[in-house]
Formats: sequence, C-alpha cells, structure tokens
Amino acid sequence: MSKKKQKHVRTAFSGKVKVTQSNSNSHSLKLRDISDDGVFLVTTEAQLFEIEEVVEIQIQNMAADAPILKMKVVRKAEGGYGLMFVE
Repeated sequence: MSKKKQKHVRTAFSGKVKVTQSNSNSHSLKLRDISDDGVFLVTTEAQLFEIEEVVEIQIQNMAADAPILKMKVVRKAEGGYGLMFVE
C-alpha cells in the first residue's frame, strides 16, 4: 500500500491565477484545488517550472486585488504542478 504524503484536505477551487517567476516571466493558469499548505495548478506545459523554484501567485478576476503569495514548486504531475505556500 502506498502512503499518502498529503497532510491537508484539498478543496476544489476553479479559478485563474497569475504566476510570476523570478525572471519576471508570468503565466495565466487554472487553479484546480487548494489546501492549508498549497495549491495545484493545471497546465499541459511540461517544462514550465523547476522543482524547488519559488514563484508568486495572485488569484485573478476578484472584486478587489487578491494578495500576492509566495509559493514553492514541490511536485510535477500529469496535468500540472503542486505548489506549497512559503512563509
């Protein structure tokens, strides 16, 4: 049996996020779910991010500007990337 690494419950959350890399490249991606420690971003681009790369994300299309959050890429999976909140 495989042991789940996930510590927190994921909540489905469909929305667009702006992801900005340290080299100032930015991408508009779909957010699939969110948990207390991170998010999953949907993309078909296989080489978009490096594992351990720190990026900033901001949820788009809200009534007010959403905060910009620092996150670290921790997992590449079929269909996207898992990111963890950085304090």
